[in-house]
Amino acid sequence: MSSAAPDSALGPRAGLESLPDELLSHVVSRVRRQDELARLNSPIRVSSKLAGRENSGGVLDDNGKLSWWYAHGVHALSLVSRKFRRLALPSLCTILTSKQCGHAFLEFGGLPQAILDGVKILDLRTVSLSTFLASARSLANLPKIRFIHIALERLTKVLGSPNGTRVLTNENKTRLDFAQSAFRRKAPAVSQLAVELEGDPDGDAVEYFELFADPTALRELGVDSPTRSCCPDSTFLPRVLKKFDCLTMLVVRDAAPCSFQALAATIPWRHIQLPSLRYLELHASSSAVLEFAAQLAPALKTLHIKMTANLLQFADVPSLSTVRLEIVHNRLHGGTDVALGPVLTAIASLPRSTTFNLVLPRCIAFLDLAELKQACSARDIRLGVTDKDVLAPFSPPASRDSPGCFDPQRQADAVTSALEWAMERVNRAKEVGDTAGVQEMAELARRIEERRYLETL
Repeated sequence: MSSAAPDSALGPRAGLESLPDELLSHVVSRVRRQDELARLNSPIRVSSKLAGRENSGGVLDDNGKLSWWYAHGVHALSLVSRKFRRLALPSLCTILTSKQCGHAFLEFGGLPQAILDGVKILDLRTVSLSTFLASARSLANLPKIRFIHIALERLTKVLGSPNGTRVLTNENKTRLDFAQSAFRRKAPAVSQLAVELEGDPDGDAVEYFELFADPTALRELGVDSPTRSCCPDSTFLPRVLKKFDCLTMLVVRDAAPCSFQALAATIPWRHIQLPSLRYLELHASSSAVLEFAAQLAPALKTLHIKMTANLLQFADVPSLSTVRLEIVHNRLHGGTDVALGPVLTAIASLPRSTTFNLVLPRCIAFLDLAELKQACSARDIRLGVTDKDVLAPFSPPASRDSPGCFDPQRQADAVTSALEWAMERVNRAKEVGDTAGVQEMAELARRIEERRYLETL
């Protein structure tokens, strides 16, 4: 009698299909997060070509960009097995544009509901009358929409001015009324709203905010302006904040900095206070922004400001737990250093046990970083120093005539660190027999070998 048991007695073979859904769902969520970082926050260039076709599966395409798969991991997972496909469907499409809403494939039910269930962001920045109507019709099939992105000027062209009238046929007017009603019914479910402005809009345009978000339900608001929406003579943003006073996060990305000098005392801002606000991001040109933040949000926890270091001076904001300072380098004054004195003075006024994150411009040297660390340690302040662009040391200067915009020592350190990591990566790949990993590193190192060969000629 043979001692070996038949395969049937051992039960089904273990594999991906045998793993519990909870574990595989966690894998999908981690890969989705990696994709989001690669597409939105990473400076790494990702190819638009599908790996394995034009690129034949290599790590680089013909333009030196990383393989298409580097930002589409969830798509790749969905092709592994039926189980992964089922779990990955809600993560395949999290953003839907107004143009896509008008596509026949979506309009006539060509997409599985599992994919539509994963859509959380509706982008209406390029909306037209037809795509606005299509977007409204799609809302019934998008149960998890929580974020809407609009461009106010474009929306005004479609819907007309809040105080004006727009010439429409009776049929289109009826459709537009029903479409706006559909968005108003969805508004209580929207917790995030992003708005792009053109110039200084009319204060009555706040009505469009209420079309997409309920004042009692909206928690996060982002405003992008090519000018200064926080300037003293603008009444638009104060009217918005007076209406939406339950915000926990406010991000105002003005292209031009605001001085905030006596802004809190001006009539539009005098009585504006957001008691629930915990995160505030502003672009400032003076330290008065701290006094403004303290009055606007008495319970503020995280403050992210962009300004030049020599203007920095923190006011007493006891509730702060995190300060993120993004240094704006003024190239008109030349130099490659950020002065330490103003930063040390500012740190002395921060509450103890605060987290202080300092974001420096590309390859700008920071004087006496060791002294800064010592000063933070003395007040139990957690310090983090990062580059605004992690790939800046590997980029050519903006002008060959002014290479001084880089700090040579930081560049050399960055290159050395990258080469040391590359050696460790190759050694690990060799140890485990990862031939694909070795091939990947060989492709990435080709330019270095070309340079070495040229210098031997």
